[in-house]
Amino acid sequence: MAGRRCTSFKGEPVSNFIIDFTTDDLTSDYQNTILQYWHEIRGDRTMPARKDFNPLHVPDALGNLMLIDVKHTPRDYTIRLIGTNITELTGKDNTGQSASSFRDAAEVVSRFDWILENKQPYFSKDEFIWSSRDRRIYSALVLPFSENGEDVSIIFCCLHIYKDND
Repeated sequence: MAGRRCTSFKGEPVSNFIIDFTTDDLTSDYQNTILQYWHEIRGDRTMPARKDFNPLHVPDALGNLMLIDVKHTPRDYTIRLIGTNITELTGKDNTGQSASSFRDAAEVVSRFDWILENKQPYFSKDEFIWSSRDRRIYSALVLPFSENGEDVSIIFCCLHIYKDND
């Protein structure tokens, strides 16, 4: 991964968090497609609006998406939608759950806080543990969207969860 790494944000550690990444860093074709589409619908703005996003433009990514609603006061992040590929691999549907309930909540919240303040995408590659015996490597392309053109209102996470044969 060639991009510039961010190792901490507001005192919280963030591992394998890349803020200046290229398409060469991405680990799946559908992540590449969704990043190109995000740039296309963003145009000259800092971030596109959710209403600009047409899922028909990225059909291969849909099962690998999580949409996170942003609440600014008090700050919270809630899963609005989670793709079927993610729920099948993890064995659960976290729709409606707050990011503060996640196993690695401090790091997840710190990353989401970073995207709110910086209003730009990031890419990460980490290990995901959902039981004592099951671990997977995954990568995440994380993209901000804004309804008012200034504040992040929704975060799109496009995950690539490695299977045993990847």
